[in-house]
Amino acid sequence: MKIALNEKRAGIIVLVLHFVGMIGYMIPFTKPYFIMMTPFNLLISAGLIIYLLRPINIAALIAIALIYTIGYTSEYLGVNHNLIFGDYHYGDTLGPKIGGVPLMIGVNWLILSFSFAAIANMLSNSKFLIPVLASLLMVAMDFLIEPVAISFDYWHWANEIIPISNYIGWFGVALIIQILLLRVTLEKIKVISSYIVVGQATFFISLNIYLSFI
Repeated sequence: MKIALNEKRAGIIVLVLHFVGMIGYMIPFTKPYFIMMTPFNLLISAGLIIYLLRPINIAALIAIALIYTIGYTSEYLGVNHNLIFGDYHYGDTLGPKIGGVPLMIGVNWLILSFSFAAIANMLSNSKFLIPVLASLLMVAMDFLIEPVAISFDYWHWANEIIPISNYIGWFGVALIIQILLLRVTLEKIKVISSYIVVGQATFFISLNIYLSFI
C-alpha cells in the first residue's frame, strides 16, 4: 500500500531526525558519527520543503536559486573578506567547501528562510511586518545555534568571540531574502515549517543545556 507523504508525516520525520541527532550528539561514542551525518539532515529538511511546495512554479524556483546564492555569497564574503558577519571560518562538520564555505550553508539558509517566512505568514497579514518578523525570528534561532556551532566544529569566530555584527548581518541578509519570499505562496509548507522550527529549537536548546554541564 502506497502511503502519501503529507506535511504531518514529513514533520514527524523531521522531529525524529532532530531528536535522534540530539541524543547522538550527546553520547561520546556516537557523537563523531552523528556529526558526520549533519549535512544529510539538512538535505532531508530542504528536500521535504521543496517536495511539499510542488508543483514548483517559476516564483518558487527563482526564490530557491536566489536564497541559495545570496546565503552562500554572504558567507563567502564573510569568510574571505570579513564582511557582513565578522571574522570567522568554517570547520569540517558541514561538509565539502568551496572558497572556505560549505556547500551546505546555502541549504541551511534555504531551510531557515522558507520555514520562518511560512511561520511569519501565520502570525501576520502585513506585507511590511512579515519579512521583519521572519528576519528577527531567524536571528533568534542563530542566537541558539552559535554556541553549539562553535562546540561542534560548524564554524569558529576569531578569539572565540561572537561579534554583534554577526546578528546585524544575519538580520540584513535575512531581510533581503524575506522580501523576495513575499512573492512565493507558502501555504503548503506552513505545517512542515512549524515542525522544522520546533525540531531545530529543541535540538539547539537541548545541546546548549548539555554543553553547560560538560
